[in-house]
Amino acid sequence: MNETYVRLVRKGTEKWNSWRSKNPTIRPNLRGENLGAVDLAGANLRNSDLANADLREADLSRANLNCANLDGATLERAKLVRANLDGASVVAASLRGADLSHAHLRNTTLRGTDLGGARLLRTDFYRADLYQCQLDAVDAASVSLLQANLKGASIRKAKLVAADLTGAIMVGSDLAETNLSRAIASGADLQEADLHGSDLSQCDLSGANLYAARMQNANFRLAATSKPEGCRFYWCRFERGEFDRRRPRASESNSRQSF
Repeated sequence: MNETYVRLVRKGTEKWNSWRSKNPTIRPNLRGENLGAVDLAGANLRNSDLANADLREADLSRANLNCANLDGATLERAKLVRANLDGASVVAASLRGADLSHAHLRNTTLRGTDLGGARLLRTDFYRADLYQCQLDAVDAASVSLLQANLKGASIRKAKLVAADLTGAIMVGSDLAETNLSRAIASGADLQEADLHGSDLSQCDLSGANLYAARMQNANFRLAATSKPEGCRFYWCRFERGEFDRRRPRASESNSRQSF
């Protein structure tokens, strides 16, 4: 039966969508299939089983992947611009270099998924589960991570300019050398997060939990925030922010500072 679905998919979006409209109760099984570089822009893949499928470099722009199973799938360099992945399961998948700009991933499960180098411009991850995801070097300007779970995620050297991180859970996440300028992170949980060398200029951290966070060489210029406790502030820049600007004394340079 899988071969039937594969043949339909390879005929293109128009044929596929026509078949789906006539068979709305069937859940297509494309598990483990090789669909690399396939053109499914605008395709109705809602609730489809694409677990472990190879979709690298596929065009899934504007595709409906609502509630689809993409666990373990390979979507490297795939085009998912304005795609709908709300409620989908994308666990331990690879989306390295994929373009998910303006895509919807609300309440989507992405645990352990690799999104390294992906384009996430204005992508909506509202309440998405990104636990221990790989997000290094992503271009995610104006991304929405409102109330998302990013616990233990690696987000090094990423661009999160003007991102919305309101209420996000980022305990133990690695944001070293990440650009968070003009981001909104009010109420975010950044306990034990690594923010060393990051740019938090004009960032709203009001009400954020920064207990035991690492902030060596971070830039807080014009940041709006409450004064956190138990954080380490070695050689940080706090120009015109609400923090006291200070440098560690020689006796403190190798010890933990608390405010």
